[in-house]
Amino acid sequence: MAKKEKKEKLSQWTKNPLNETVMDYRVYEMSGFERAIYGLLAFIVGGACGLLFFSGMFKRDGMATVYTYIADIVIFVVVGIAAAAFFIPIRRKQLLEKRRNDLRAQFRDMLESISASLAANGTIQDAFISAYSDMKMQYSEEAYITNELEQFQNAVRNNVALEDMIDDLGRRSGIEDIVDFADVFRVSRGPGGNMANVMRQTHDILGDKMTIEDEIDSKMNSNKLELNVIMVAPFAIVAMLKYTNPTFGDSFVTLRGIGVSIVAIIMFAVAYVLGQKIVEGARK
Repeated sequence: MAKKEKKEKLSQWTKNPLNETVMDYRVYEMSGFERAIYGLLAFIVGGACGLLFFSGMFKRDGMATVYTYIADIVIFVVVGIAAAAFFIPIRRKQLLEKRRNDLRAQFRDMLESISASLAANGTIQDAFISAYSDMKMQYSEEAYITNELEQFQNAVRNNVALEDMIDDLGRRSGIEDIVDFADVFRVSRGPGGNMANVMRQTHDILGDKMTIEDEIDSKMNSNKLELNVIMVAPFAIVAMLKYTNPTFGDSFVTLRGIGVSIVAIIMFAVAYVLGQKIVEGARK
C-alpha cells in the first residue's frame, strides 16, 4: 500500500506577473514570535482551566500528597498543550481575516484617490502614481496597498498591463470586491469605456457596502460579547464552588466528578464552536 502523501504546506508568498515575490493574502504564516506568544498565552489559560476542574486528586484524609502535586503538574501541562494546539489555528484565521479587512479598506481609499485624479482629467497611469503617493502618506510605505501600487508602477515601466496586475491582486487577495473590480477595470479600459465614471461608481458601491457591513459588525459584536460571557460563566461558577466550599469541591475529583467534568467541558467546547458559527452565519 502506497504511503499517504503529506499535505503540502501553503506559503503566503507567490509570484506576480512581473515574476516578483509578493504576498498571497489567502494564506497567513505566523511568525515564530507570534506562535510563541499566542501559544504561551493559550498554554497558561488552558492549564489554569484544567487545574480548575481536575486539581486535587489523590488526596489522603483531605490533605494533598506527592501524587496530588504530580497529577496537578501533569494536568496543567497536558491541558495547556491541548489548548495551545487548539487556539493557534483559530488565532491564525483571525489574523488572516484582519489582514484581508485591512487590505480591503485600503483598496477602497485607493479607489477614492484614483477617482479624484481621473476627475481632474488625469490619465489612468498618472492616477495610480498619485494614489501611490496618497497611500504612502495616509498609511505607510509598508502598508499592503502601498506595496501593491508600487508593483503597479513597476508594471507600467516594464510594459505589463495594469489589467493583469489587478487581476493578480484579486486572485491573491481572495476578496470578492477586488475580483469584481478587476473584471470591471478590464472591460472599462476597452473602447468606449469611461474610466472616471467606473472608478467613482465602484468606490461609492464599495464604500456603501463596507458601511453596511460595519453596522452589521457593531450589532453582532454585542452577540459575540454575550456568547463569551455565557461561556465564561460556568468556569466562574465552578471556581466559586471549589474555593468557597472545599469539601464540596472535593467531589469534582471523584471518578464520577471527573467524568461529569469531562462531559461538561466537551459540551462547552461544542456550544462555543456552534455559537461562533451561528454568529458568523448571521453576519453573512
